[in-house]
Amino acid sequence: MKKCLNAERKEQNKMQREIILISTLMLLILAPIVGASVSLGVSPGGLDFREVLKGGYARRVITVSTSKSEPVLTRITLEGEIADWITFEPNTTEFYISEDKPYNIGVIVQPPENIENGNYSGVMHVRTEKLGSLGGAAFGAIIKADVTVNINVEITGQEILSCYVGGLDVRDAEEGYPIEVYASVANDGNVGITPLFEVYVWDQMRTTLLLTRTIEERRILPTTKERLLLTIPNSLKPGQYWISVRVPECRFSQLKTFDVLEPGGISDKGELVGINTKPWVSVGEVVPIIGVFKNTGNRSEEVKLKIEIYKDKQLVKVLETETLRVMDGETREFKQYFIPKVAGRYEVRGVAFYNKKVTFEKGGVINVKPELKPKPDYTLWAAYAIMLFLIIVLARKIYRERAK
Repeated sequence: MKKCLNAERKEQNKMQREIILISTLMLLILAPIVGASVSLGVSPGGLDFREVLKGGYARRVITVSTSKSEPVLTRITLEGEIADWITFEPNTTEFYISEDKPYNIGVIVQPPENIENGNYSGVMHVRTEKLGSLGGAAFGAIIKADVTVNINVEITGQEILSCYVGGLDVRDAEEGYPIEVYASVANDGNVGITPLFEVYVWDQMRTTLLLTRTIEERRILPTTKERLLLTIPNSLKPGQYWISVRVPECRFSQLKTFDVLEPGGISDKGELVGINTKPWVSVGEVVPIIGVFKNTGNRSEEVKLKIEIYKDKQLVKVLETETLRVMDGETREFKQYFIPKVAGRYEVRGVAFYNKKVTFEKGGVINVKPELKPKPDYTLWAAYAIMLFLIIVLARKIYRERAK
């Protein structure tokens, strides 16, 4: 009797080892298949808002990325006790990402004024519409990636005022044109600030005060940073001058020098470097169209792009970008999207408008292929067949051993 029990135990141990072996083989087969289909990243992986004022404001930025080369539709959903406090900037919960175009989105927390002090939490889910399929579109299941971001918010009733100013830059001005002063202001506190700039302009020897200005800038919300442009009316004659800029609220003071030039000494110059797009796409695919503008002048410009899309010499779509300020020497991208509904060859033409000027036209070509049905991917089915074969082999072996 004892020998029979020992034999049975040995047989059971042997079967367990074989089952573990087969399970390991199954995991090794399936892991690369699933892993190859899913790719979604969110950075940072968690958001921690500290010392947020009741009824206040706080903002953090996350970056959503993928290794997929084609645009992937991505959605955000919220859960938890702070879900109603959260909004996004841009104000959307749906967007497209691709390998070379990650998406930056601001996560804004605005708690109610009647909330108790303490710590609160919630969860943000970042999900793709689809990233790939297992077994092909006709046979397998669509894979949707899902990344969870934990959000923690600490609520306080104590106001904290903290800010700093940096990146002060004063540009040379043409006679009769405003003096441009650039500065970055960061609000590190938990209450909004409206920085007051005190500006003093002196002659070359710094003996005579020529003009003073007090400029109240736009409100800067907590946890945010703004690049500000101050414009000061200029009736100064050509020559060298000194300018002192102070922001008492941020305990900032700095002295700079600048020149006023003869009329024509500063010119507005800009170049539409190019219109970039994908040369080959499919019908229904979201096609990013990116215009690149470079400000080659000596002062900032407000720039807007107009893009026209033609098929068979017929205008099919007109796209206009938002107006953006481009600093001197800066190169900036202007983005729009186009979804072709018919196969064929499309021509893209674009120009940039700035300070009543128009750049030379730039363009490109989009070749649109007919929508093709994806070929079935039998990789997963092959994995299933291998697993079934191993299970049958194991079952037959167990049956023979017991028959003996």
